Amino acid sequence: MIKKINASFSPRDFLYAHLAMISSLVLPFFLLFSERKLLLAPAIVEESAKVLLIFFLILPIRCLRCRFSVTLFVGIILAFSENIFYLPDFIAENNLVAYFQRFVGPTALHIFTMFFMVTLASWKRYLLWPAFLIAIAIHYYFNFLILS
Repeated sequence: MIKKINASFSPRDFLYAHLAMISSLVLPFFLLFSERKLLLAPAIVEESAKVLLIFFLILPIRCLRCRFSVTLFVGIILAFSENIFYLPDFIAENNLVAYFQRFVGPTALHIFTMFFMVTLASWKRYLLWPAFLIAIAIHYYFNFLILS
């Protein structure tokens, strides 16, 4: 059972929430650089960035309801800001229908994997790391299905 830590949204929680949302806007710049320039596996890079974001900025939020709200917003912002980078490729190919499909699928994937990791880590902190490995597997399988 998930413990109810604190029901009120404190100024400290407010700060962590805003730092998490700002970080999710900036993070895709670094992720795409590492994926394209360093040729690292996208699933490992993206999920590693998300687990660090969760560990340092989302889990310290004491209000449990706020923690899950921030997780939802961060997942949406992260997916949206990542998808912005792929827009010029789809415009060049004149294929906005594929872009819409690319927008919906990964957005749901990012939100799901973030909720999965935050839910398990909210229950027991040490479950963040197995959840992280499962999220990498889900992300890898999702990318495999999209590319094939």
